[in-house]
Amino acid sequence: MKQTFNYKDYSDVVLKKFTDTIFSLYEGGEVINNKAELFKPSITLEEHLELYKKYMAENPKETEKYLASVLKFKDDKEKKKYFEDLKLQMGSYFDKVQKSPEQLKEQYEELVSREKEQFENDPSTSIGLQRIIQKLDKRFATQETSEEFIFLLEKNFGVFGYFPFPSNEANENSVYESVPGEILTCSNETGTADGRSFKSYKITQDEIIPINIDPTSDDNFYKKVAKYAKKGWRTEPRAFYVITKNKNGEYVVSTSMYTADDFSTAPSMSIEYKTKDFKNFTPLRFANNEDEKLVWKEIK
Repeated sequence: MKQTFNYKDYSDVVLKKFTDTIFSLYEGGEVINNKAELFKPSITLEEHLELYKKYMAENPKETEKYLASVLKFKDDKEKKKYFEDLKLQMGSYFDKVQKSPEQLKEQYEELVSREKEQFENDPSTSIGLQRIIQKLDKRFATQETSEEFIFLLEKNFGVFGYFPFPSNEANENSVYESVPGEILTCSNETGTADGRSFKSYKITQDEIIPINIDPTSDDNFYKKVAKYAKKGWRTEPRAFYVITKNKNGEYVVSTSMYTADDFSTAPSMSIEYKTKDFKNFTPLRFANNEDEKLVWKEIK
């Protein structure tokens, strides 16, 4: 990014945070901050032993009797087949085998080991995400291209479809500068128009703050645009947008709007609006995309 972006004075801290944020978009959700947490098993060994004791005390015949009373079998043949199939699927339940204390302890340790691995590698948490990034950094540094490495990428970032690349201009499937030195944007692609989305971040000192470019939560904006737009109009996360900055220090957003009849790749309207804080928005002009040449109408 440092080599590609137009603005050359981004700090390493900002670019590192932006990169980590891109990785965290694997589900489009927020990463849970659990850096201050310590791993704790879901149950203790004593609780595990108690659950096993209750399990062994359960009578499978009572379970069969209960299921037979709830399920309506047309005859004994159907009932017999049902329980035969059930026993094939749940053999360990119906054919209980007594386990030794050593076996139960080993079973518990395996459970704790799986839970700890999940805790340390869950990409929806800050601890897990950091662990994944460290693994990827290490393997990228050695230019490793093994099947295991490829699997790691696909497992954690497969929902991207196509991982974004740095660009010095707005492109599909890329990270780029909407306003050089101020606003960075990430374009996520999954291979379909419905799967496309964009997220932008404003740089404030060494922090990157997510910004909202959707103006429809602003009631005044909605009322003004409704006078010009087609019935049932809406904005979409998949709509490409451009952000510029005017001489008054305001940000001007140019994007598309949709109706229920529009195809994913063919929005029928265009709009421009301005904002200072990405909280309050003022519509500027509107156009119908059906016109051979966009005819802009000022929104008053």
